[in-house]
Amino acid sequence: MISFNSQLFVYALHTLFRFFTKNLFVVIVYTLLVGLLSSLFFIQTSVKYQVDKIAAQYPDIVVQNQKAQRYTTIDDTNLNKIYEIYGVNDVVARVYGEYEYKQADLSFKIVGVDIFETQKEPYLESVLKSSELRGGEMFLSKELAELFAKNYYRDEFNFLQPSLKVKKMGIAQSFKSDAIDKKYLAVMSKEDAKEIFGYKANEFTDIAVYLSNQNELMNVITQLQQLYPNAKMVTKEDEQTNIEMLFDYDSGIFITLFIISIFTFFMIVYDKTNSVSSSEKREIGILKALGWRVEDILRVKIYEASIISIFSYIFGVVLALGYLYFFDGYYLRDIFLNIAGVEQIDSLELRVDLQPLAIVFFLSVPVYIAATIIPSWKIATQDADEVMR
Repeated sequence: MISFNSQLFVYALHTLFRFFTKNLFVVIVYTLLVGLLSSLFFIQTSVKYQVDKIAAQYPDIVVQNQKAQRYTTIDDTNLNKIYEIYGVNDVVARVYGEYEYKQADLSFKIVGVDIFETQKEPYLESVLKSSELRGGEMFLSKELAELFAKNYYRDEFNFLQPSLKVKKMGIAQSFKSDAIDKKYLAVMSKEDAKEIFGYKANEFTDIAVYLSNQNELMNVITQLQQLYPNAKMVTKEDEQTNIEMLFDYDSGIFITLFIISIFTFFMIVYDKTNSVSSSEKREIGILKALGWRVEDILRVKIYEASIISIFSYIFGVVLALGYLYFFDGYYLRDIFLNIAGVEQIDSLELRVDLQPLAIVFFLSVPVYIAATIIPSWKIATQDADEVMR
């Protein structure tokens, strides 16, 4: 084990300052690479945490009706029969969908609610607690209200129904949506939402089933299939699997960036391994002529490389944390935001995973130290006269 020698450490510090410009360039490049990799890891961990939170709110089973293998509306004929199935805790016939807002070239979500029902999603419960929702009125997310205002829809908005009739909806209030998958959102009564979508009175988008006993999942699905032979049963696990698959696909871009960064770092290391400046060679030759042992020279080089690599690593991680904290991962976070169900994340809930940080550390610090020692060792083992020439 290498023992610490304070005099050699001080000498290593002086050497670093003597080649300040060169070492500063290495520190900057090293720090930026570590900062980039750490930022990507932090963003990946944070986005996955938030996506998992969304998935945890999904119903245990969603009954989606199909016609010609296309999703279609479902009627509420069998709602009471679903309640009677052993293991079912609650059943909600849901109304929701997308409305194409051609003027702004985007689609926003419409969610129909019944104020007498227990709201399963926290953001809906919060919105409906703030004010009473009346028929013919709607609550808008802050972003959607601002978008409407830009197009002079400040008090009401005209929806075009499938029958080409126009339905006017008053804008009651706006709210800040904490639901990261619903930035552009309109909340209204189920009756109003049905009119806009052209549903009949007994039609709904799907039926959400919540269980009191997860062990009854397969039994409940079997009985639901008997009630709705043409319907597709989507479980919470199915939804989570779909999101994870899409997340892994987007992570491919992250892996590409990771490989490019690591490749860049190893190119720097390779260049350092195969080239030692003439001034460094002369310094090693002088030290040998003065009677320094090979192990003392290598110890100085280890101190130099350790100071540069550890300082750059720590500063790179701090830089990444600052980038996420102050700039919210702007630009890099977009890599992961094409995931289904996550239209846009207003702010990242920063999560730090130590495992990827350890990977970055062991891929960079020991490699850089080795890349510094090897060429120095080759020179230090030569005669001083030969090195000086």
